[in-house]
Amino acid sequence: MQLKFIVTSPLLRSLRHRNYRLYLSGQLVSVCGTWMQQVALSWLIYRLTGSADLYADDGRSAYNSINFITCHDGFTLYDLLSYNTKHNEANGEGNRDGTDDNNSWNCGAEGDTNDQEVRHLRKQLAKNHICHLLFSSGTPMVLGGDEFLRTQKGNNNAYCQDKEISWVDWGSVDRPLLEFVRWLVAFRRRHPII
Repeated sequence: MQLKFIVTSPLLRSLRHRNYRLYLSGQLVSVCGTWMQQVALSWLIYRLTGSADLYADDGRSAYNSINFITCHDGFTLYDLLSYNTKHNEANGEGNRDGTDDNNSWNCGAEGDTNDQEVRHLRKQLAKNHICHLLFSSGTPMVLGGDEFLRTQKGNNNAYCQDKEISWVDWGSVDRPLLEFVRWLVAFRRRHPII
């Protein structure tokens, strides 16, 4: 008797219809996605503000941290967004030097490209990375040239090169990005709470 009630329940009868099942499935995915977005956002805010679990046990605060995305012994910011793998052939060691663990993504094209969509994506991601760095609690460390997308052509171990690959090309400075970074630095200085 109770089983007959379940089968004849209006809610369960509606499951017989394909459109309702699709709707219900979509709602379930939407609720899960919204929950996951909230969890991810909470985690990001927790880490950007210098998480207590990293510093509280020894009396340090988030301001004791040095935050960086790239540094001298690895990809530049532009190369981090332009190469999936290192390109250290010019170093004369058969591309065996330098790390293979770059955590990079070329946005769909390896190296320089004329594809405007890829170039736009790379520039937007560079801005996102710089904002993340400058708005995190602690002291930001910016690799010289990252503020205007300097490249080492995918070489993540260019210290041994005393030529164009490791020099700063002041003629190829991305002026709009440089102005954006200057504005961010000024904003951070005006608002020390960040």
